[in-house]
Amino acid sequence: MSVLSKAREFFTTFSSTDADDESGVRNLDEIGSITSRRRAHCLGTVSSIVVQPAGNDPKLDVDLHDGTGRLALVWLGRQSVAGIEPGARLEVEGFVGLLGRKRIMYNPRYAIHGAKDEDQ
Repeated sequence: MSVLSKAREFFTTFSSTDADDESGVRNLDEIGSITSRRRAHCLGTVSSIVVQPAGNDPKLDVDLHDGTGRLALVWLGRQSVAGIEPGARLEVEGFVGLLGRKRIMYNPRYAIHGAKDEDQ
């Protein structure tokens, strides 16, 4: 079993826990299967955060992954969002576009489902 397949298995297992079922999270899209110019509803783990310097227009970039792919989340006009930090589990909904081969969602609707280490 390759490292990539082990990572996918880990994140797929992590993203589909009983807690998600109890919270009412349903009809989720796998990030790896999202196509451009359509609405998507995803649940994943924040892997990194980048804040645009204060001298420029404020922008918060967040990478979300679910074991099938990565989705770039961008909040325009923000330098932070309370509760969003690396390792946090995040549910997002919005329209997805492509920038090159990168999936990107601007100003998504979101819900925080806790930190990755919360249950461990």
